[in-house]
Amino acid sequence: MKRKYIGMLAIAVLTYAFPTQTWANEVTSYDFDVYLNNKKIGNHIFEIAENNGVRQVLSEASFKYSILFIPAYRYEHRNSERWSDNCLIEFDAKTNANGERIQVSGEKTGAGFRVASKEGPVDLPGCVMTFAYWNPDFLDQP
Repeated sequence: MKRKYIGMLAIAVLTYAFPTQTWANEVTSYDFDVYLNNKKIGNHIFEIAENNGVRQVLSEASFKYSILFIPAYRYEHRNSERWSDNCLIEFDAKTNANGERIQVSGEKTGAGFRVASKEGPVDLPGCVMTFAYWNPDFLDQP
């Protein structure tokens, strides 16, 4: 069961807006094209800003796969994350996977990290990461 929630945490990569806070003027953006069998089906964009050691990450993905011009699969994902010392502080993610709507959020607690979804809360130990493609340290995670 925890694997399912860890997977949902890993999916968390977009939400609608950054919290109201002044962020650095410089925003780093990554725009990945997404392919399936050499056919471009969409993109995944990350925008990263940092202020006083806190990193704000906004992520948005949109995929559409069609067969003979008929949509066979659609995926839209929005996620907002806040990080400190390569550990996730909080996130809020909304996903529409071919009509199935999934909403997951989480925040650092005194004991670890709590993930909330319609299935109920799950507590994870210590420092957690999502699939942080923008962060090279992601590759060193178990």
